[in-house]
Amino acid sequence: MQPYWTLEELCQGLATHPEAWAQIRDGRSYIPLLPVLEHPYALVVMRLVDSLVATGLPRAEVERVSLRQVVVFALAGPMRWGWGGYAVSWIEAGFPVDDEIASALEIVSQDKRFPQRVRHRAFAAAKRWRRALADPARWSARHNFRPPRDKTILVLLPGLDGTGLLRRGFREALDPSIPTMLISNPVDRDLGYASLEGIARSRLPKRRPFVLLAESFSGPIAISISADRPAGLRGLILTCSFARNPMPMLAPLRHLIRLLPIRRPPMSLFSWLALGRFATPALRSELADALSRVSPSVIRKRLRAVLDVDVSPLLARVAVPVLYLRASEDRLVPRSASNELSAMPHIRFAEIEGPHFLLQASPSAAAAHVQVFLREIKVAR
Repeated sequence: MQPYWTLEELCQGLATHPEAWAQIRDGRSYIPLLPVLEHPYALVVMRLVDSLVATGLPRAEVERVSLRQVVVFALAGPMRWGWGGYAVSWIEAGFPVDDEIASALEIVSQDKRFPQRVRHRAFAAAKRWRRALADPARWSARHNFRPPRDKTILVLLPGLDGTGLLRRGFREALDPSIPTMLISNPVDRDLGYASLEGIARSRLPKRRPFVLLAESFSGPIAISISADRPAGLRGLILTCSFARNPMPMLAPLRHLIRLLPIRRPPMSLFSWLALGRFATPALRSELADALSRVSPSVIRKRLRAVLDVDVSPLLARVAVPVLYLRASEDRLVPRSASNELSAMPHIRFAEIEGPHFLLQASPSAAAAHVQVFLREIKVAR
């Protein structure tokens, strides 16, 4: 299908609409730039900057425009069902993939609102990248490139939603030299802890050292994996997490979970529990967006799993260094639940001012503690 506008017509349109260009330039919205995805990736890379400058736009502003952000927006933004397929085509044509893009592709692959062909292509693209990251030796043999073998990968296990979308601010706060890898969970399959642990184990790096970072819901998965001492594991980071049901008084009410209004959740209550006084319109919007992508039955299954889980007998077997990031105002995981984790022999605690959604509300402080921990592990090796 031919693009509706030529690249030159698109650029001229942006130049004649200053408000649209200002949105792109300032990173407030990439909607006006989405039509470039209709054009071949190689052509856009070669001609976009010069075409925009030819319309009179300042080169310094034009060169700041990030095509990566356009692709991420197309895959994960509010217009993704119209433009996500074009973004997948760019990736297939060689657009560079990173952890955030791979995670967005995995979410597309599970979203049945996309055409089946797009979902299959998205899944294949993400899988290729995950395999390359997990097994760089095989990938480098094909592509004549050898990434640093001693770089420790920070493997991120998500919270209850399983999408990893709520980690964006934290990843941006990390030193860009730290390689990260997100293992997202299916958004449309009612899986318990055992099945989700199997997914996580299958995606762990196979020939690279790594540190697990598990947020809240994923803590029991990370503890179980760490207790088995897989090859390459150098450390464990837990954020506002637990080894067993953090609120045992709620266990008798598990049958009421089916009555929770998951499809239309009371966001004010969710925000109060997860964010408290640290809530902002942007964080509330991100929370609502992440929850909207997950099937209500999946959320209910995971809530029941939290009430039933207990990996506390495995704590003493975790032999790697452990960092626990504790939120000062956590309304979902009480201090008593985190104190139980002292059974791990090499754990230390760091308290950060913030709510249960600590990585979202206090990303810089959390990233600083994580980076110190990673440096200490490297020195100790």
